[in-house]
Amino acid sequence: MEIHVQNSWCQIRGDIPAELIALLSYVDKQRTFQQTRWEGKWSPVVKCLINQRRKVFPTGLLPLVVAKFPTVTLLDERSKLEVEWQPFPPEMSYKKGHQATALQAMIDNQRGTIDGITAMGKSYLEAGFASIFEHPLLIISHRKEIAQNIISKCQELVGEDDVGFVFSNKVSLKRVVVGMIGSLHAKMDDLKEWMQSLRAILIDESHHCSVGSQYYEFVQKCENAYFRFGLTATPWREAGDTIAVFALTGPVIFSYPYKQGVEEGVVVPIEVFVSPVSPNQKMPILDSFTQVYERGVVYNEERNEQIEKIVRHLHNKGENVLVLVWRKVHGTLISENILDLPHDYVHGSTPWRFEAKTKFESGELPILIASSIYDEGVDIERVQNVIIAAGYRAPRLLIQRVGRGMRPFKGKTKCRVFDFIDTCHSTLLKHSKERIKFFKKMGFKIKELHV
Repeated sequence: MEIHVQNSWCQIRGDIPAELIALLSYVDKQRTFQQTRWEGKWSPVVKCLINQRRKVFPTGLLPLVVAKFPTVTLLDERSKLEVEWQPFPPEMSYKKGHQATALQAMIDNQRGTIDGITAMGKSYLEAGFASIFEHPLLIISHRKEIAQNIISKCQELVGEDDVGFVFSNKVSLKRVVVGMIGSLHAKMDDLKEWMQSLRAILIDESHHCSVGSQYYEFVQKCENAYFRFGLTATPWREAGDTIAVFALTGPVIFSYPYKQGVEEGVVVPIEVFVSPVSPNQKMPILDSFTQVYERGVVYNEERNEQIEKIVRHLHNKGENVLVLVWRKVHGTLISENILDLPHDYVHGSTPWRFEAKTKFESGELPILIASSIYDEGVDIERVQNVIIAAGYRAPRLLIQRVGRGMRPFKGKTKCRVFDFIDTCHSTLLKHSKERIKFFKKMGFKIKELHV
């Protein structure tokens, strides 16, 4: 077997071995679940990352293929990019230099995934790479708040004159560009020439890069981007398609776990308190998880009363608290329970959400309720307590939510996280147990709390 390597795709010459097809295939758990429910029997949906008609697969998977087939003949047809690497910014020596170590791994490997705990400073790392790399590059984000933070870091390390952006209808193309994936994807026809000029692509929160996503289509068309990196705290996807995440950028080349972060003072220790919620209501046999979630979590009065009691207790102690919900209506219900306390509730369509975040950061606002817009990439160092009002089991969401409280702050020695053991339905109980299992795996201290 012979493989011709390009920046986006690898071309297979000759027959495709069955072992290679198996290697680059995975069971899509979400689609399998839907199909099994529809057919009434186990019906696995298998997806293969090889286009068998064109005989190509994404170049990010090449290390996996070479490891399995060490004798394969490789013909690297990529134009080797000559880079005169600039000195590392002084900021990269933060704490014990984990950012500098990650930056060096990026230089040495040329593409791959940075698996770093929330609060390790991935935005600074992205800006740091932009400052030492002399060629045109793009940093992709999926959320406005995160993109603005990256732009700020890049302007600090690179300089305002060299940093551009692609936001909605606003386009400023400079050597370093920070772009929203939705805007980039929508403007691909207009940006073709610029896309071919890119020599490096960095994808923030790269766990969103599943096959068929906007990321996948856009990045693969940037055919001259030799350097490609994904940065995420959660590279492992619950749907079973982790291999598809690595397809764009390559496997993990640097890891920075929670325990190391605590030892080096990059993050504060997390203390988890779990509060059992009694089966206070009869749950009929319901057809969907949405119905179960609404009855057992969103509109569960006892559960919401427990959240209220915890919020009031923390407020009386003079501590701040961030309450995270999944459904917007859930945030509204919690907000209505604490109308006499100084607080705010923000979600995706809240016009003043940036002002609320600023007030919370400054200490002016002691209680903030937020929807999933705060699940990822929002830096709030002052957070002392996080209440996970959303009852869901996904490890990716959990680490992101817990991560809101990991960042150190003057006088802050730890962060408390409050979660709930939902016992009114078997599915919710299963999700609760999965969350506790994840907390233990992370090495968090866990205590039971009776409210």
